[in-house]
Amino acid sequence: MTVMLRTRPLAAALAMSMLTAVVSPTAIAADGSLDERVGRLERLLESQVLNEMLDRMTRLQREVQQLRGQLEEANHQIEGVRKRQRELYLDVDRRLNQVERAGATAPAAKASEAPVAPEPVAAVSVDPLLEQRAYESAFKLLTDGRHAQAKTGFQAYLEKYPKGDYADESQYWLGEIGYQTRDFDFALAEFKKLTENFPQSTKMPNALLKSGFVYYEKGDKASAKSVLEDVVKRFPDTTAARLAGNRLQLIKREGG
Repeated sequence: MTVMLRTRPLAAALAMSMLTAVVSPTAIAADGSLDERVGRLERLLESQVLNEMLDRMTRLQREVQQLRGQLEEANHQIEGVRKRQRELYLDVDRRLNQVERAGATAPAAKASEAPVAPEPVAAVSVDPLLEQRAYESAFKLLTDGRHAQAKTGFQAYLEKYPKGDYADESQYWLGEIGYQTRDFDFALAEFKKLTENFPQSTKMPNALLKSGFVYYEKGDKASAKSVLEDVVKRFPDTTAARLAGNRLQLIKREGG
């Protein structure tokens, strides 16, 4: 027996000491040879280690699933914040445009005190409510981030109401869609249509500003600088001029 203990590994000796600590000498004598008893105890210990490893893996898998759920929830919240920011930006832009439009028409109304003769009725009348709904429908698609559908909606509005009350705004939003989706050539073309077809539009400063931004994104800093300087010169003391000045400073720092 002494020789056998010397040839067993250290783990077997430890297992034997544990066995003799919890089992009476009578039970050991009746339970088979020492090798068998040590082997059974080793298998028991190995089984316990495996069970602990499986439990640990199960807990890790559960924690990973929880983290994935938290990540998905965080991504959903971030997307919600982005959508609200986009809606806020578009809503503020629309409100500013309404204020600017009202300010531009007020002096014209006071310029002449004499009553103005009513214009002749056009051959084809336009339902202003339907026109407004067509514009607002396309605008709602834009605030929802559905750029392709909004693009189709604004194009349909311009086709049906080329001189409508919201024609210049629809033209501007088409350019904005191109800018947001990084379709820069489309954006430049649409902003150019606004400057050519609606030179008195209140959206003119922003259209030129975004054109300068587009040139900057395309890497054409010379054209960007030219357009942005034009914004500062033609529309001083406006938000567009301030933003144009900020971008001009950036171009200068970059060596443009």
